Amino acid sequence: MHYGRRTNCSILLRPNTIGVTDSVLPCGVKLYVAYANSPQVLTQVIERRPVPPGRKFELTPKLAEKLGIDGVQKIRWVFAGSAHR
Repeated sequence: MHYGRRTNCSILLRPNTIGVTDSVLPCGVKLYVAYANSPQVLTQVIERRPVPPGRKFELTPKLAEKLGIDGVQKIRWVFAGSAHR
């Protein structure tokens, strides 16, 4: 993560930035994400670019910390305000 730069969604990356990178969803789309028994966290797409094969999102370090994730893990997610997956 390169703090101090802007993503292609115009978000300034800082150590406390919470967000996800996705290759398909548009910038600013709001999502609820959760891992295991963690509470849901409201976040948004802050960057659009390819993610490694077999993955849906990449999380900022701060979001991973809030969710209690270390390494590559399967998370639950829904669009904010809907039940779609």
